[in-house]
Amino acid sequence: MVADRIGKDNRRKIFYLVMALIFTDTILYGAIVPLIPIYMKNLQLTTSAIGAIFSAYAFGILILSIPLGVMAEKYGYRKIFLAGMSALALSCFFYGFMNSPGALLLCRFIQGAAGAASWTGGLAIAAVIYPDRQGEKIGLLMAVMGLGTICGPPIGGFLYHLFGYKLMFGILSLLCLILLFCIRLVSFADLPAAKHSQININIFSTLSNARVFWLSAIIVVLASIFGMLEVLMPNHMDGHFGLNTVEIGLCFGFMGIIHAVSDAFSGQLSDRYGYEIFVLGGLVFCAVSLPFLAWAPNIFTLLVVLSLVGAATGAAVTPSQPLLYRIITVQQGENNGGAGYIYGFYNTIYSIGMFLGPLLGGLLNRHFNLFGSLLFFAFLFGAGAVLFYFKVFIPEKKEKILL
Repeated sequence: MVADRIGKDNRRKIFYLVMALIFTDTILYGAIVPLIPIYMKNLQLTTSAIGAIFSAYAFGILILSIPLGVMAEKYGYRKIFLAGMSALALSCFFYGFMNSPGALLLCRFIQGAAGAASWTGGLAIAAVIYPDRQGEKIGLLMAVMGLGTICGPPIGGFLYHLFGYKLMFGILSLLCLILLFCIRLVSFADLPAAKHSQININIFSTLSNARVFWLSAIIVVLASIFGMLEVLMPNHMDGHFGLNTVEIGLCFGFMGIIHAVSDAFSGQLSDRYGYEIFVLGGLVFCAVSLPFLAWAPNIFTLLVVLSLVGAATGAAVTPSQPLLYRIITVQQGENNGGAGYIYGFYNTIYSIGMFLGPLLGGLLNRHFNLFGSLLFFAFLFGAGAVLFYFKVFIPEKKEKILL
C-alpha cells in the first residue's frame, strides 16, 4: 500500500499542508463577502449579478473537479497543488484591478478552479495516505473548511478596513505565494504518478452502480441545505425576531461551528462504527429538525434547532465521502485506486447541490411560507433516508456478510 511507503512524519506534513491549502481556499472564498455593497455601488450591480458572480466559484468546481482529480493521479499531486495555488494567487492579484462585472466573474471562476485543485487533490491524498482512517482525516478537513468559511468574511473586512481594496488583495496573494513555497518544501516522492490512469472509468460507468447512483442523489440533497437556508432564513430572522445583518451572520456562524465540530467527531467515530449508520442518522435528524426552524418561539430555541441541523448535516456529509470511495473502489476492483477521480466525482455532485439549494429555496419562497418550504426540504431528507436505507444501507450490510 502507498501509505506503508510513506513515513509517519511525512504523512503528517502532507496532511497539514492539505489543511493549510483548504483553509486558505475557504478564507479567500468568503473574504469578498464584505465587499458586496462596494461592488453593488461602484459597479451598479444587482443582486442577481452578485449571485451570478458567486455562482461562478461553484461552476469552476463543477467543471474541473474530475479532470483535476484524474490529472493528480496521472501527473502527481504536487503539480496539481502548485497549479491550483498559483491560480489562486493570480486571481487574488487581479481582483485588486478588476473594475467590471465580467472581470469579477472570471476571477471568481478561477478561484473555483483553484478550489477544485485543493479540494479534489486534498481529499484524494487523505484517502491514499490514510486508507483506514478516511473518516477521521476527512472530518478534520471538513472542520477546517468550516472554520475557514466562518473566518473569511471578518478577515476580508478587517484587511479592507486597514489597508484598502488593492493592498488587501496583495496581502492575500502573498499568503498564496507563501503556501506555494511550502508545497515545494514537502516531499511527495512516495506518491508517484498513479497507475490508475490506465483504468477506464467515467461518470456514466460509475453511476451504473445502483448504490453509487442513489448515494450521489442523496449527496446532492445534503449539499443543498445550506444554500437553501441562506435564502429562506434571513428574512424570517429579520421579520420575526428583529435581527440585524450582523446578528443573522452570527447565527449562521454558530451553526457553522457546530457543523465543523460534528464533521470532526462523526468522521472519527464513523471509521469505528460504520459510515452508513451516520449518514442514515444525519438524514433522519435533518428531516425531523428542519420544520422546527419555522416554529422556534425565541432566539435560544432557534439556535438550538440550527445546532441540531448543523450537527446532523455534518454527521451525514463527512462519512458519505469515504463511503462513496469504498463503494466505487470495490466496483472498480481497485481497493487503492482512483482516489483523484473518485473525490473529483464527489466534488462534482456536491457542487450540483450547492447550485440547486439556493435556486430551489428561492422558488419555494415565492410560492409557500417558511414552514411549507422547510417541510418540502424535510420531505426530501426523509425520502433520502428511506432510499438510503433500502438502496445503500441494506445492500452494503449484505455485501459485508457475504465477504
